[in-house]
Amino acid sequence: MKKITLTQLECLRCGHRWFPSGNGTGEKPRCCGFCKSPYWNTKPTTVSKTRKRHERECKNCKIEKK
Repeated sequence: MKKITLTQLECLRCGHRWFPSGNGTGEKPRCCGFCKSPYWNTKPTTVSKTRKRHERECKNCKIEKK
């Protein structure tokens, strides 16, 4: 059986996490799917309003607390 390893990408601006598309080219995405920032892989100097909004709104990234 062949093992497949998926790497999860994270926007350093808003905190959104996603798996890259399955196109197989290995290219990094141009922008974040949530905040649409082209600088998703560059660490910001301050915490943005978008990151705070993402923490409140994104249901895909929320971790259930037990």
